[in-house]
Amino acid sequence: MLAALGRIVTATARYPLALGTAPDRYRIDDTQVPFVFLQGVSDDTDQARAEFGEFIAVLAKAAAGEPTRVSPRFVSVLRPLVTGDDECTGAQAAVLCGDKPAPRDPERYWEDVRCSRAEQPLFGPLVDNIGVCSFWGRPRERPTQVRHGAPALIVAATGDPRTTYRSSVALHGLLSGSPLLTVKGTNRHGLYGEYGNACVDAKVNRYLATGTLPPADETCPSRAER
Repeated sequence: MLAALGRIVTATARYPLALGTAPDRYRIDDTQVPFVFLQGVSDDTDQARAEFGEFIAVLAKAAAGEPTRVSPRFVSVLRPLVTGDDECTGAQAAVLCGDKPAPRDPERYWEDVRCSRAEQPLFGPLVDNIGVCSFWGRPRERPTQVRHGAPALIVAATGDPRTTYRSSVALHGLLSGSPLLTVKGTNRHGLYGEYGNACVDAKVNRYLATGTLPPADETCPSRAER
């Protein structure tokens, strides 16, 4: 699998890959392929892994110069990546760009990308590259300072590829009185109501219905351990 990913990245660095047939025809290059990979490793369910395998098979055929067909699921990943037409991404940008001003000098991002390539050659340039916040207006409010406790339930997976578990533990430390519900051995970002973990859903439902927090930190097993 890793060798196949490497061949795809190498091919897209030379020329964009043509995927699919009209009307669902797309061209993606080495700046976009890492996002497809990130989507694939962001969920460890059987269905998501099968879809990721399908994506890689299509990309591998395109890298070999063969014609390809893309499924509706792959189209749902490619269309916002190529066109930028994604309501969820737009809403997320409004939240992220409202936190603090982003650097506007392109040279700053180029230097960050260059420095990240050594340790993170695939995903480093993806996350360090210039983004929409560089062109966003300055935030209208000062950043929120977390200096006191807050009665909130924090739910985090140990293998979350988007919000690291280390970050969730850090937030837990800042918000005294906030129990941490840990999902062990799970590589997934969205958990409650999406992942199918009965332990998580039951504990969050109890908190939402009663407003009562667990008295201490708790742990839910992974799907594989149930």
